[in-house]
Amino acid sequence: GWSLDLTTLDSDGKPWDFNDPQKRSKALKRVFTERSLLLIGSPMCSSFSRLQNLNWGRMDPEEVERVKSYGRKHLRFACKLYALQHELDLYFLHEHPASARSWEEPCVKKLMELTKVTRVVSDMCVYGMEQEDTGGRALVKKPTAFMTNAPEIAARLGQRCVGGHRHITLVGGRAKRAEIYPDQLCREILLGLVDQMRVDGRLLGGGCLGSVGPCDEDNSEFQENMARYWDDVSGKELDPEKVREARVEEMKEFVKHTVYEKVPIAQCWSRTGKKPIGVRWVDINKGDQRNPKYRSRLVAMEFNVGKREDLFAATPPVEAKKLLMSLAMTEGFGYDRQGRTPDLKLDFIDVRRAFFHAPCRREVYVELPAEDNE
Repeated sequence: GWSLDLTTLDSDGKPWDFNDPQKRSKALKRVFTERSLLLIGSPMCSSFSRLQNLNWGRMDPEEVERVKSYGRKHLRFACKLYALQHELDLYFLHEHPASARSWEEPCVKKLMELTKVTRVVSDMCVYGMEQEDTGGRALVKKPTAFMTNAPEIAARLGQRCVGGHRHITLVGGRAKRAEIYPDQLCREILLGLVDQMRVDGRLLGGGCLGSVGPCDEDNSEFQENMARYWDDVSGKELDPEKVREARVEEMKEFVKHTVYEKVPIAQCWSRTGKKPIGVRWVDINKGDQRNPKYRSRLVAMEFNVGKREDLFAATPPVEAKKLLMSLAMTEGFGYDRQGRTPDLKLDFIDVRRAFFHAPCRREVYVELPAEDNE
């Protein structure tokens, strides 16, 4: 295949800058005439980045508008190429940060209305994206969204982080280095493309893609890194064996309280038209290093789509606890003016296990973790 972007040069020695009308015309002709089976696009995201909002106030308004306009032109042209691929019965894959404002652009929304076009969100640590900071090498989460008209590719790329490892924060120039796709992500894209070709009758019989990256299942270093666990609150590394024991205990409670029942994934797709809600583990040491008290919670990762007055947090705010402590210290000791001891006592009860026992008001489908062995 070939690459047309700001890091590659055209025959005239200039980069493929799609703000240049001549480059746009030339690229459009090439996509139309050569008709690659899969077109992958990742337009510049700096114009749509949430982090970039912090810089807008320090920049000249005209410069801000210039940067935004520059990014929109690239995005609109990329969407034009995607639409052409779709019209030619070929595939496209668009990638941008999951939180980028570009997903609200009209050209992107229009593409989402096309037949078979879908959007999934993934975390790059699942595919072995790594960097290094003062704490050493660790995985990079980087939530990323993909839009494609190849459902089989989408199925491969909709994987979310399940926790259990440390993440490096993309600050201090690390975001630029995270633009490079990890080998395992490339492999999943190719495997999804092969699956889609089979579904559409473009590929008959067998066929296999060999391992192309250092992050596949046979790589001991990658597996060792994925088997490490960190406290979700303190960020400290946890004892893997104790974490596994805590997770097994959590799954036993799920079974005991009949929190869910297993059904085929096909049922989820047929009734909701979407994949199951992802889940992740929240691992915490509620004790300390000398007296560890591990707790693992399996939580579903669904988006909050609005505020509801009928829902509230049962846990009192920390201010309430501080107030009670203050009253206990000032009023709960010594004698009052009549010589009586105030009858003030604090009693804290920690509910060790809490589950929803009421039935859901709608059908909810969630992925099951690897620890589910029932």
